[in-house]
Amino acid sequence: MKLFIFDLDGTLIDDMEFYKKAYSENLDMLVRKRAGNKGTKMLNFLRNSDKYRGELALVALGIPFSDWCSSYGT
Repeated sequence: MKLFIFDLDGTLIDDMEFYKKAYSENLDMLVRKRAGNKGTKMLNFLRNSDKYRGELALVALGIPFSDWCSSYGT
């Protein structure tokens, strides 16, 4: 290999479905780890509601949003 291209901003390939899946799976793992079944139920309830997004489960469960953001590096 002589060249590596890192497309960090999606200039070359923009695959929103890939990012949505990665964010969702990461959120699932964090909530399950911190809050167990109760957290998973809350997360799924909020995701299935027309008015809310799953990230609000972090607030409802007392998990700092920054923990979710920093969990991408682990």
